[in-house]
Amino acid sequence: TSRYVSWPAFYTEYAGTRGLAGYVDGSRLKARFNAPSGLVISTDPRRPRRIYIADSGNHCIRVVTYESGRIATVAGSPITPGFRDGPGQEARFQQ
Repeated sequence: TSRYVSWPAFYTEYAGTRGLAGYVDGSRLKARFNAPSGLVISTDPRRPRRIYIADSGNHCIRVVTYESGRIATVAGSPITPGFRDGPGQEARFQQ
């Protein structure tokens, strides 16, 4: 289930550091993003809450598992932009 939140919205720095771009998966406190441009929050009560982030500058889709605070790349590659459908790391995004 997805829900749209119109902007401007409440801002809290949960993962990454504002003004410090990069690409790091792992702990939310050490994670780095590069021009994140959109997000979706999963709200299925039977599954862990996840936040999916379009990390545009890194050409990736990233996921934050809210309860554990872990960030992982689910699709795309930060070093290889492009246009290609495919599973996970084989997919390519231009931005």
